[in-house]
Amino acid sequence: ERVRHLRPSVVSRSPRDTTDGSHTRPRAPLEWDVDHMRCAVLFMGERGTAGHAIEITRVEWTDSSLAIHYRTRGPDPGALLAQALTQPFHVIRLPRVDGPVMFVESPSR
Repeated sequence: ERVRHLRPSVVSRSPRDTTDGSHTRPRAPLEWDVDHMRCAVLFMGERGTAGHAIEITRVEWTDSSLAIHYRTRGPDPGALLAQALTQPFHVIRLPRVDGPVMFVESPSR
């Protein structure tokens, strides 16, 4: 089975992943062709401190399925962390693919 790597567009990430402050600036609306585009959204759920992240690392499309690879990160051991509720997420836009979608967790760095 032939594997093709798709290049998804990043729609949004948790604020931790945008160090330039771009998450606080308003964005122009995305053009979205619902007949040809889809989105994938991964959430880590609620966390009690800062320092958590989720990232879609790779998207592979075979003739019969789509595999979305992702990795999660937690805070470094012993790190000083803000005690705040966070909800890490990552959203991407990708071409429409019919068929099953699998989410594959990659090892953390």
